[in-house]
Amino acid sequence: MNYEVYGPYLPVIMLITFIALFIWVLLPGHKKKFEDAAKLPFADEEKNH
Repeated sequence: MNYEVYGPYLPVIMLITFIALFIWVLLPGHKKKFEDAAKLPFADEEKNH
């Protein structure tokens, strides 16, 4: 199996993957996890002050 077999389907697979990730990120249950992850780079600064 090579690109000639799967090539035409790659854009569709990529689009479905993008849409699935977009929906997963926007689900309300994940908001707290993403906010905590966004604050991680600043965690050391808060400990030093």
